[in-house]
Amino acid sequence: MGNIENYKILAKNLAISIVLTLILLFVLSIILSVTSLSESIMGVGIIFISSFSILIGSFLASKKIKEKGIIFRCYVGFSIYDFAIFII
Repeated sequence: MGNIENYKILAKNLAISIVLTLILLFVLSIILSVTSLSESIMGVGIIFISSFSILIGSFLASKKIKEKGIIFRCYVGFSIYDFAIFII
């Protein structure tokens, strides 16, 4: 695959990771507001959700690209955290 196709795949899987993160954070916020769970679970939930989204996005990207998997996984992971810092 060419270099441009790799970045198109990365952008698509990065978007999947971001959307998955936003959906799961929305679900977590609904669960916290409806139930009587402690808000101390929120930090652990956010870390778990972001890690899970990065895992899914990087797995899908490296599965399709089939070369330099660790580099592309790091790219997806850092991009998610950059997005989170930009939003905050």
